[in-house]
Amino acid sequence: MGPGARQRFLAAISLTVIVALLLAGTSKVTGAAISLSAGLSEVAAPAEGVLVGALSSVGGVAADLADMWSAQQQVSALRAKNATLLGQIAQMQAGQYTLNQVLQVLALSQTAGLKGNTVAASVVGRSPDTWFDTLWIDRGSQSGIRVGDAVLSVGGVIGRVLAVTPSTAVVLLLADPQSAMGVMDARTGATGVALGQGRASTLELQFFTGNAQVRPGDLIVTSGLGRPIPAGLLVGRVSALGKAELGLVKTATVVPHAALAQVQTVLVVTR
Repeated sequence: MGPGARQRFLAAISLTVIVALLLAGTSKVTGAAISLSAGLSEVAAPAEGVLVGALSSVGGVAADLADMWSAQQQVSALRAKNATLLGQIAQMQAGQYTLNQVLQVLALSQTAGLKGNTVAASVVGRSPDTWFDTLWIDRGSQSGIRVGDAVLSVGGVIGRVLAVTPSTAVVLLLADPQSAMGVMDARTGATGVALGQGRASTLELQFFTGNAQVRPGDLIVTSGLGRPIPAGLLVGRVSALGKAELGLVKTATVVPHAALAQVQTVLVVTR
């Protein structure tokens, strides 16, 4: 073998060895990489399971919170709707109460002796300090109302007109301490005067004679004495008797038949 051939032979062998070594190294690196990857996978597998479980739990909690929020929103909406409905019911009840008063007051206008001589009006004002003393109505002299006219509401007489303007009037209620109205016992005809006591629950009846034949339960009506208030209008009912010396009846406690504290509609008996 010549020198050139020997050199080419040695070069070929060297190249073969280098390639073999490179292949062997690549195989080891690749195997090591594969082994490392497998090891990391084994180590990471539990953590990955925990992470996946945690994420699933977080997702479940988030879903529960979303459901709770939605439910709370629905509850709030229902409460708001319920409050609105309660307000509407209250308005309807108040309207029905007012309507009932109007119908009952208008029915009074059909009473014998009152037809054609009455004016219906609404209460437009009351003072908290004088709630049982006076009130304002939305009719006045333009409607034929004058000072002294009797004023009725559901149940009977509530007072008389104290002052008027063209479109309004002030009503002095029976409960006012300055109120005095001529009355009589409907059963016996015993006459007297009903005086206000500053409260809506009772009036004091002072008889003109000391031997009035009156008993609890008797109806008290206007006497017609001291016009312009007509006779026979219901005022209230005797609840108790007061006696002076010798057992003579001189006073009585009268419960007004009309609810003075709840008047909303009135009927003025005009002249």
